[in-house]
Amino acid sequence: MGRKSIFVDMGILVVVLSLFSTMSSYSEEVRGVTGDTIKIGVIVDLSGPFTAATVPIKEAITTYFKYVNDVDGIHRRRVKLIVEDDRYAIPPAIDRMKEITLKYYPGIKPPSQFYTMGWNMANIFTEGLKRAGKNLTSETFVGSLETLKDFNSQGISAPVTYTFSSHKPNEYSKFFKADVEKERLVSLTGWLKPAH
Repeated sequence: MGRKSIFVDMGILVVVLSLFSTMSSYSEEVRGVTGDTIKIGVIVDLSGPFTAATVPIKEAITTYFKYVNDVDGIHRRRVKLIVEDDRYAIPPAIDRMKEITLKYYPGIKPPSQFYTMGWNMANIFTEGLKRAGKNLTSETFVGSLETLKDFNSQGISAPVTYTFSSHKPNEYSKFFKADVEKERLVSLTGWLKPAH
């Protein structure tokens, strides 16, 4: 993973955790959460030096939450995404991601690796919100993420596990070979976890 990618991931994670760290203990009193809406804020570089990575991530997160809202939201709450500019190998799940993306943005160019990363972040985030239940607080959200064990992203990423003592999502790798004629990577293995 490149240095730029790590900074992008960390920036988005800081924003998400900051949003939830200030919430009180009851969903009726939680800032950004009402009986029918969950507001999620994302601060991301939309006009600065990292836009090649961050704009596709923002587009994927936006599309994913449109999809979530179309399938009845999270515990019947609609997700309202608020985006601010801070100026700064194809498995079936990727086919599904492309299908949903084209539904909301017909004619868009094929999603990049950064778009795929943003999609997966939104997928994991949504699973955490669902598991947190109707009484959404920062504690229930973080606690719900910590219940993810080998969470299956349908092939977009390796299985994701968070625990109380480790918030590193996975340690898996996969080997590919290039299919030059079809201009794509072909998976040689499933997700492999290194021996420790």
